Amino acid sequence: MKSTCLFVAAWAASSWAAAASVSGTLVDGGGMDDLQVVVKAADGRRVHAYCTDRCGDWFIDGPDESRQLKRTVKGKPVVLHYATEPNRGRIAGPGPDDRLDFVKRIELGR
Repeated sequence: MKSTCLFVAAWAASSWAAAASVSGTLVDGGGMDDLQVVVKAADGRRVHAYCTDRCGDWFIDGPDESRQLKRTVKGKPVVLHYATEPNRGRIAGPGPDDRLDFVKRIELGR
């Protein structure tokens, strides 16, 4: 029974995701294989988070087969809800257990 409880506790800790929200300005974004956004918070922090299909139609083709943030959304106020989670193969390059920030929801202001 003890081993079952320890296994469940270890599994829960390994899959735990640190969720956070930040309000700020959408200052940058894009990428080659995987798209990300950069939000500058009021305190000056820059939060980088991978979109994984949660950012909307905010990107255009850039040079060298890359994608970049559209000018119409750059500089807009946003509320970014994101979580730090294991990659699990979602992003090219980092390993499956590397912990990255992923967009959970992003709300674009006017």
